[in-house]
Amino acid sequence: MPLKTGIGLLSVALVGFLFYYLGFMQGGFMSPALTPASEAGAVVAPDESLVAATLAGVWKSADDSNFTREFKGDGSVIDRYAGDAAAESTGAWFVYTASTAPSGLPFVPDPQYAYVRITAGSDTYDFAVASLSATDLQLVYLERGGVLTFTKQP
Repeated sequence: MPLKTGIGLLSVALVGFLFYYLGFMQGGFMSPALTPASEAGAVVAPDESLVAATLAGVWKSADDSNFTREFKGDGSVIDRYAGDAAAESTGAWFVYTASTAPSGLPFVPDPQYAYVRITAGSDTYDFAVASLSATDLQLVYLERGGVLTFTKQP
């Protein structure tokens, strides 16, 4: 049991570091159009519909040019790997914030960020939207802390 606790604490620390690094060292998490507004120090949650509208489209991985993820406006998502039709997977996606988060999350959502949940069969994946513009996207996979970087395709 101590090993699981240690791994859990290490995972939380890694996600925290990634948020710190991406947020402060790289100049912020979100583009100005999607950055939460603050009035008198109060954090205003990101606009879910604006984030969802910006996400809609085909995104090509910066790390693997054969991988694309398509967020469709109807709430479906398709992952594709060029040259391997059998690797295509489909699922559903939606955007949420701390105030609209689904129950049972394994983390506490930060109210200043938007999140994306992808479900494919019985699998569920939660991502923090670390950066989003009309052409660039960074998602932090919250279960393992990996950062996925994409460029929007025409």
